[in-house]
Amino acid sequence: MSGHREIERALPHLVVSTRRTAKRCASGRACGELTPVFRNVLVHTCYLAAALDKWDAARRVSAARICAVGLALSPGWILIAQAAAFAHGIETVSDLFDIHIARPGSVRRRTEYLPEIRIPADCSAAGLVPPVRLVRHQADIEEGHLSALDAGLHLPDLATTAALCALHLPAKQSSVAVSAALRQMSAFSRFHEKVGASRAREEAARAHVSGRLRDIRARRGVRKARAVISCADAACESVPERILVWILRSAGFTEVRTQVHHRVDGRDYYVDVELPPWGVVLESDSRGKHEGAAGAIAEVHRSYERQMVRQKALESIGLIVLRFSPADYSDPDAVTREVVRRCRRTPPRPVKILLS
Repeated sequence: MSGHREIERALPHLVVSTRRTAKRCASGRACGELTPVFRNVLVHTCYLAAALDKWDAARRVSAARICAVGLALSPGWILIAQAAAFAHGIETVSDLFDIHIARPGSVRRRTEYLPEIRIPADCSAAGLVPPVRLVRHQADIEEGHLSALDAGLHLPDLATTAALCALHLPAKQSSVAVSAALRQMSAFSRFHEKVGASRAREEAARAHVSGRLRDIRARRGVRKARAVISCADAACESVPERILVWILRSAGFTEVRTQVHHRVDGRDYYVDVELPPWGVVLESDSRGKHEGAAGAIAEVHRSYERQMVRQKALESIGLIVLRFSPADYSDPDAVTREVVRRCRRTPPRPVKILLS
């Protein structure tokens, strides 16, 4: 389900405590029927309790928080950064994120938090969801690039959202968001007979995002934002792949190719990431969500078998195949060291602006 649809689904479950409804809301909170989200806005606990797993719970909590901010604040605020990407259905590093908002004119910078949320103990996704920050920014965005969310906030179009992510988020998070936005904007197809046209659409989308960055006329973070937009890659199909490309780019690898086609013994293979000068293929295993899932053990085994067949085929044409899991990306330096070690090459010079 896209973030926009989740926001629409969450909104009817939000309740605003007013003078007229304060006693009823206090009673609902005391018996566990209502859960505080932000200021005087609460959510029906049943909406959170219906989450199927921790990922579904994170999406529901984030949708409820976005709605609550819209209901609690005065009109005129614009949803930006990861929250806006979420509303566009763009995958981000995490489904739990700080809520960034903006409006024209001067903005008083102060730290405010949306509280932790507890999913009831008898639910599939039981547990404590940590608090997040509410971060305010000043931004002048043309009205023609905005649309209204039912929650009371405005949402920038996808190109503007990507530019604002590049501007306001750290390089890792913004690289993931901008790559996903470029993929959606370009309707990217990895198949080799279509990749040329896809790359042309990707570059047109990149120019569009760069243009929106210029329109924002920001004073800080512009150099980093330009670097992120330049290095983002629409061919990456998942968040782990996008993180891997960011690790390689920030480590100084200049020739990084994605979704590269190889034909071996009559079969087509598309590798996640390749460093052509080094003859290295890097595959990103996305098994995290399958581990421990009921009924998924047989599929995990079949997946591993397919991986081994694929790896042997690629090695048969002289490629070095390295596999990484999402857990490996918590230590980017270790990933870089492993690539350098296996290839027996001198490590490149890191790109500091992409590490900010």
